[in-house]
Amino acid sequence: MAFSWNEAKRLKALEERALDFADAALFFDGRPAVHQTSPRHEEDRWKTIAAIQERLFTIV
Repeated sequence: MAFSWNEAKRLKALEERALDFADAALFFDGRPAVHQTSPRHEEDRWKTIAAIQERLFTIV
């Protein structure tokens, strides 16, 4: 699975939340996670919550 992101947003998240977008693949490595729909206008979106290094993170 390939991921892409805005580098400025990645650096801000890394500074503010200690979460590196480069680690996004950890959400899909088979660990227990909660997946919920998160509709936005006409766009299909999903919210995923998972524990990484004993902290809970959510991605959309």
